[in-house]
Amino acid sequence: MATAVHVRATSKTEVAQASPHLQKGDVELIKVDNEVRGQWKSGRVEQTYPGTDGLIRKVQIALAGKLDKKGRRVGPVQLLEQPVQKLILLVESQD
Repeated sequence: MATAVHVRATSKTEVAQASPHLQKGDVELIKVDNEVRGQWKSGRVEQTYPGTDGLIRKVQIALAGKLDKKGRRVGPVQLLEQPVQKLILLVESQD
């Protein structure tokens, strides 16, 4: 069963931090500064890229695509690389 995660809004003066806890399979919401929250996309972490300090700084995300009426993915998977500061954890991987 997935663990619920609460997102805390941060002030602009607070420094965004890297995360050691992101892992392959996590479902993330991708924050876009000039879009309303209802337009943000979600995706699954495919690969993590740690910095020299060992913390995850960037991830590769497979975007959630369109589904047909039976719930099967339609079309190719789109991959993006995003900094962890632009991600909001929705569901942790169970691995």
